[in-house]
Amino acid sequence: MKKRKRASSSTLFLMELIIAVMFFALAATVCIAVFVRAHLLSKDAKELNMAVNITSDAAEIIRSQGSISGVRSVFIRDYKNVNISGPDSSCDIILYFDDDFQEIISDHAVYTEKIHLELNDSFLVVSIVFNGSDGNTIYSVDLNHDLLQRGAT
Repeated sequence: MKKRKRASSSTLFLMELIIAVMFFALAATVCIAVFVRAHLLSKDAKELNMAVNITSDAAEIIRSQGSISGVRSVFIRDYKNVNISGPDSSCDIILYFDDDFQEIISDHAVYTEKIHLELNDSFLVVSIVFNGSDGNTIYSVDLNHDLLQRGAT
């Protein structure tokens, strides 16, 4: 009769160790994926929050003025790198921001805020769009501002 060799205890220990390492590698992979997803969600939430704040600031500036020329003068006074084009009946304002949401020149912009103002009878029709670096809209709002309500004509 032939003698069968028994598996040595070191081989079983090695198999058990390999299985344990594979289990921890799988757990680490899942944890890393969860942390990456959480980071991306946090970044998206920060972008949206800042876009809402910056857009709200612009809307309040527009709301406080009685004319497009008043809006122009406030944006020129408060923003050093503002790009304003168009006549007083229809105006486009573009602001540029870096990745820390600080206003910068257009060459290094990560985010842009585009404001379109149009005078329609006594209403100032406003469209504000805040875009990310990829050109996708992060936040937008459309407003109608009654200039007669402010006593302007």
